[in-house]
Amino acid sequence: LVLASASVVVDIRNLETDYQNRMVRVFRYVETHQLTDPARQEDLAALLESVGSVLAVEWDGQVRYSARDQEHFDLFYRSTDYTILEQDSLRFFVDLKPLNRDSAATNLRYFLVIVILVLGYVFWYSPRFALTVTDPIHVMRRGMDEGTYNLEVLIPEEHRQDDVYLLARSFNRVFLPMKDRDRAGAGTEADGSPLTLENVGDLFS
Repeated sequence: LVLASASVVVDIRNLETDYQNRMVRVFRYVETHQLTDPARQEDLAALLESVGSVLAVEWDGQVRYSARDQEHFDLFYRSTDYTILEQDSLRFFVDLKPLNRDSAATNLRYFLVIVILVLGYVFWYSPRFALTVTDPIHVMRRGMDEGTYNLEVLIPEEHRQDDVYLLARSFNRVFLPMKDRDRAGAGTEADGSPLTLENVGDLFS
């Protein structure tokens, strides 16, 4: 979010755009100055080695420059590792590995942000959520399910206006007293006959 917001406010240079523009300028320079002429092969090699990122140059199907031998290209390069700039008889084979590395680094940075957020939820927010949401609901659920469970929900001062604790306040003030009255009424009706000494005779034996 920070990076996305900053990119709106600040004009952040894009590596891919800069890279492409640089390669296009080199391509135009070679084409304009006819550096593909066999007599200027040394000038072409010196330029491309100073620029870097150009793997090979072909003119009219003939290789005028190659940074590595074909065996190296076959071993270390795949179709996603290079691109071709082409116009008329001139072809540039441009190395995309710097862009791929930058893209991979960006993906790793975003992955790291996701991992940090997940760990933050697990180790910081989960216990907080348990204390402020799960535990109060657990107490209220037990109070509703178990007839003898009369524990009130503790309401922290800083969370008094949270929905869970508004419900807990009603649970403490309305449900538990109503539950106690209901139990008291049910106990009176169930007793039926008065308590006698015969019921507690074994206490005196």
